[in-house]
Amino acid sequence: ASCVGWIYFVADELVAMLNAVGYLSGVNKSILGLTVLAMGNSAGDLVANTAIARSGMAKMAIAGCFGAPLLNILLGLGIGFLAMALRAQEPIVVVLDSSCLLTAAFLTVTLLFVLCSVAFNGYVVPRFMPPCLFVLYVLYITASLTIGPPPRMSRALRSPQGQSVLKCGARALPARVSNL
Repeated sequence: ASCVGWIYFVADELVAMLNAVGYLSGVNKSILGLTVLAMGNSAGDLVANTAIARSGMAKMAIAGCFGAPLLNILLGLGIGFLAMALRAQEPIVVVLDSSCLLTAAFLTVTLLFVLCSVAFNGYVVPRFMPPCLFVLYVLYITASLTIGPPPRMSRALRSPQGQSVLKCGARALPARVSNL
């Protein structure tokens, strides 16, 4: 139990530091999460999957590439939203910003590209696929950085329906979104 506590503490501090860096530099929190935090979170998987693939177990490495993020999404978001739902008295409202929508689009394109490339080549990874994936990642990072700085957050308000919101530029966002 003490190890889980330390992991939670360190992760919480890392997120706080990323928020501070984003605030001071004017970089969108979503972009920091999708680049810096994602790279740090995936470094262990990269090393492990590369070692597994080099040892001749390519199927296991590919399964790890898709299985680890799927586990993070399903359990990470599932447990987080369950905890929020148990505490909340009102519905949980999630507003996706443009960088999250861009990420969903690139993820969809990349997964379809991998699926079609491998399926059309007799379930063998073609030689052109790794450079294409690298180019897709560079395009994704470039697109994420060019969508512009985030609007500045102001004080908490109440909507006409009584729901807590944060005013964000010209539109209002639910207050709980900032805690995700």
